[in-house]
Formats: sequence, C-alpha cells, structure tokens
Amino acid sequence: MTEDRNDENTSEFDEATRTNESPAVESSSPGDKSDASEELRDSNPCGEDDEAEPSPDSSDQTSDESAAPNLANDQKDTSKKPAKVALPGWAKKVGIGVVIIVVASILYVSLYHDWAPATCTEPQTCKICGKTQGDPLGHDYEDASCTKPKTCKRCGSTDGAALGHEVPDDAWVVDVRPTCTSEGSEHGNCKRCGEQQTKSIPKAAHTEGEPQVTKEATVDSSGNAVAGEKAVYCTVCGAVIRTEKYTLSPEEIEDQFKNSCESPSYEDVARNPDDWKGKKVTFKGKVIQVMQDGNSYTLRVNVTEGRYGIWDDTILVSYKAASGSARILEDDIMSFYGTMNGMYSYQSVMGATITVPLLIASYAD
Repeated sequence: MTEDRNDENTSEFDEATRTNESPAVESSSPGDKSDASEELRDSNPCGEDDEAEPSPDSSDQTSDESAAPNLANDQKDTSKKPAKVALPGWAKKVGIGVVIIVVASILYVSLYHDWAPATCTEPQTCKICGKTQGDPLGHDYEDASCTKPKTCKRCGSTDGAALGHEVPDDAWVVDVRPTCTSEGSEHGNCKRCGEQQTKSIPKAAHTEGEPQVTKEATVDSSGNAVAGEKAVYCTVCGAVIRTEKYTLSPEEIEDQFKNSCESPSYEDVARNPDDWKGKKVTFKGKVIQVMQDGNSYTLRVNVTEGRYGIWDDTILVSYKAASGSARILEDDIMSFYGTMNGMYSYQSVMGATITVPLLIASYAD
C-alpha cells in the first residue's frame, strides 16, 4: 500500500511538471531559456517582483510543485551560460528619458515651426530653421508732406523727398525792403499746410554813376602809353561798383606828350646837360643839315633865332617819322618834341670834334 502511494505521488509530480512546461520552453536550448528569462526581467523596469494573482483553479500544493522543476531548470541554465548583470531601475529610467528627449527634439525640429511675423520686406520666417512662407507685406506708405517724405506706417522707411513748402508768388508780403547795402525780408503762407514762411530778399542793385578817373593815363619819356584807371561809383551809397583800365588815344598821347614838354633855352641844356637828361623838352629851329635812312633822320638844327631871321646854336636831333609822312629838308622851320639825352660828340669834315646837346624826338611838326 505504501509503494502504491509513492508511485501515485511520483506520477502526480511528473504530471505537474509536464503541465508547467510550455511548448516554447521544451523546444528551446539552454541559451534560449536564459534569454527568455532576461526578457521577463526586463519587463519589470523597477526590478521588483510583481505579485502574481492566484489562479482560482490552482492550489498551493500545485504552485509549490511547479516551482521545484523551474528552479532546477534555472540552475541548469546558470551552469551553462553566465548570467547578465541587470541595470538598476533608475539607470533604465534615465536612458528611456534621454531617448524620449532626443526623439522629441527631432520631431520638434522637423515638424514644428516657430513663425516670425512677415514684415514689409520679408515673408513669415521660422525662427528655428529659417524656412519661409507667404510673401512680404510690402510698404504701406503715408503721403509725403511739406516736411516729410513718403513714410511706411509699419517700418518707418522713406521714399523720395519731402515736398517742401510752397507759397504762391503773389502771396508774399514784403516786410523790409532791400537796399543796395542790406537785404530785405518777406513772409507768406504755404498753400498746402498753411504754415507761415519767411525768406530774405537779396540786396538791391547799385545805381551806377559816370566813370571817374582815379589814376591819369600818361605817356612815358619815350612816348609810350601808360594806362590809367577809372572807377564807377554807386550814386546811392557811394560804393565802388567796378574799376576799369583806360589808355589814351594816339591823338591824346601826342597832345599830352607835347603839353608836358618844357621849353629850355639852348644855354640851359648846353651848360647843365645832366640836369636835363631824361626830361621832356621842345625846341623850335631851322634844319641846317639832313641825314636820312628811310624814315629815320639825324638832323642838325639851329634853335636860337637871332636878328634878321638868322638861326644859331646847333643841337643834334634824332627822329623817326611816321610812314607816309613828308620828307624833312634843309631850311625847314620845325618844332621837335622829345627827351634830352645829354651831350653828343662827332667829327666835323675838317676833323674837329664837335659836342652838342642831343634830343631824341618823338614828334615833329
């Protein structure tokens, strides 16, 4: 009877063992069993054993009997393959959190846009990736005014220039009349904005008088013209409006030269030749000898008239006549105007040295 009960118990144990083993476990190798056990451990991230709910059809004895064969299998698997070290629960949580953050960031960057509003010159633009959508708004200009150009209401950019104030010509009112020495002023209202504008009036023009000589035109000792100067004055304020150069006409030059000549005696220039050298003088006399070379003459002229029409006291005259003028002959009574040039000496036909006063004549008549 005792043996029959032992055999019966053994059969019941084997039956229980076959009931707890799944088909997957029976076909698996020891390594596969270990992997399955690892998957079961991973399914509980906190590393804590979940409390199994008791099956209504199982008894405590069956559970104890099933645990014994499983424990034996686990011991066999451990002897065949080293066991993996399980991570702590907090590390697994951190890893999962990092993965979630990375995935969320990728999705945020690739799928989400933070659009900056469109502006006058730029469309909507993503602050994250720079992608754009739509078109720029374009400028919304206010009309230009007298003092401001066209201005965008949104961004403040300008286009063109201010219109400026505009006062009609007939709307100006003179406040201060100008003179030739000071500016005047006037005011008027802008026809667009009504603002009063003022402006200056330029000085009035001078009133010209007749030119007045401020420096006489003259001729030098050789008969060359020396320019003079005239000034035009304002008859109102007396200011000099302008100055101008002027020269004498040929006739005026001749008249002035002749009028400026002195009339010394022969004795004056013969006794004091250095005192008279370079001075303008005039002599009247009788030509007693003519030496001509084209329009150039060298003349001996007696300049002191005596009794009975006899001329005496000889001077030497060098003169260049104008083209087309009449020839000078001996015995001509002529007046010469020129510049004294000291004393001149020459040899006479008889070989004597004769020294006489020399006149360089500019005019003769």
